[in-house]
Amino acid sequence: MNIYKNVFKRFFDFIFSLLMLIMILPILFIVAIAIKIESPGPVIFKQMRLGRYGKPFTIYKFRSMCVGAEKKGSGQYSFKGDPRVTKVGRIIRALSID
Repeated sequence: MNIYKNVFKRFFDFIFSLLMLIMILPILFIVAIAIKIESPGPVIFKQMRLGRYGKPFTIYKFRSMCVGAEKKGSGQYSFKGDPRVTKVGRIIRALSID
C-alpha cells in the first residue's frame, strides 16, 4: 500500500511542477529578454559553490550584475547601492527572481 502512495506522490509532484513551470515561463522569458537588452553578455550566470558536506555544485541564476563583477568591486559580496548591479538586476533581486 505504501508503494502506491509514493508513486502517486511522485506523479503528483511531477505534474504540479510541470504546470507551475509552464505558468512562470512567460515571466522568465521576459526577464531574460530584459537582461539581454540592458547589457551585453550571457543571461545566465554560472558559479561553483559548496553545498552540503562541502560537496561542490554548479548554480545557475539570472545575471543581475555586470559581466566580470566578481573581479571588480569590494570582493565577493555586493552591498546596497553596488554599482555592479544592473537596473534589471535591482528589480529581479527585489522580487527574488534572480
